[in-house]
Amino acid sequence: MLTTKFLSGAIEASLIGTVKVNCNISKEFEAKLIELIGKTERLILNLEGVRFIDTYGFEALINTKQQAKNKSIIIKNANEDIRELFKLLNLDEEFQFSEN
Repeated sequence: MLTTKFLSGAIEASLIGTVKVNCNISKEFEAKLIELIGKTERLILNLEGVRFIDTYGFEALINTKQQAKNKSIIIKNANEDIRELFKLLNLDEEFQFSEN
């Protein structure tokens, strides 16, 4: 589900081949994100190709952010619909966003 790339001062996690982050994968997704945030000060989550995140997926992101405390979680390549969901849930200020 998640592939990782170690960068200078960050880890980038990509959801290769995943179109939906939903109840079917949310627990595994959350566990992996929490594991990764424990290893770095900056976690970059590449959402390229992801078209949908349900409430369970957002819960996983929120729980990861809570575990991260003062660490950075950067959402990369989120499509317009997903960015809008972050805004509707008032999460757009909790996470940083990047297009590249």
